[in-house]
Amino acid sequence: MSTEIEYKFKINSEQILQLKNHSLFHNLEPIVQQVKNTYFDTSDFSLLHQKIVLRIREIGGQYYQTLKLPGISENGFSKRSEWENLLPNNQFDFSLFPENVQRILPLVEQLRPQFYIGFQRTLYLMKPTQD
Repeated sequence: MSTEIEYKFKINSEQILQLKNHSLFHNLEPIVQQVKNTYFDTSDFSLLHQKIVLRIREIGGQYYQTLKLPGISENGFSKRSEWENLLPNNQFDFSLFPENVQRILPLVEQLRPQFYIGFQRTLYLMKPTQD
């Protein structure tokens, strides 16, 4: 398990260009990825009502299953427990989730793809400086 901590920013296209031109990015190669997410839930949206996210993500032909539990959100930061596992294909393997987490999931037969989101993202991998 890991803890996801997010802080989201809303910026316009001009600000994106300014950010990309910042000296922090000068020696970094962008990594462009096509990301495809399929989100699953029951027909009555049982997971949504519990603020649980269950998805399969595809990046570059690799599949990942992700389960996110309810968390807290304060001042733009959000924090919650998350389990992510690499899969050999686009089928869930619930045995990879800890037993205590498996019990909160509805019966597997009730889960259906509910919606799909595809997008392109650009990553810049930064290393901490030793100052």
